[in-house]
Amino acid sequence: MKTPSTDLFRIIHSMTSAEKRYFKKDTKDSNTSDLFDIINDQDAYDEDLVKKKLKDESFAKNLKVHKNRLQQILLK
Repeated sequence: MKTPSTDLFRIIHSMTSAEKRYFKKDTKDSNTSDLFDIINDQDAYDEDLVKKKLKDESFAKNLKVHKNRLQQILLK
């Protein structure tokens, strides 16, 4: 079984508080912002917990796609 990558978690936790604030201010998509907040609040990356918190969200089914999009936005 493939283990989930922690790259996005490491990117988010390496950001300064000013960078996080700028991202939150600049983000127009609330789903992306919610995913950012969930990952940012974790001490260690747990994809099952992310899926559980997003269980009612329609984009939880395509979590890999949304994580990839969030990572691309953060890297810009």
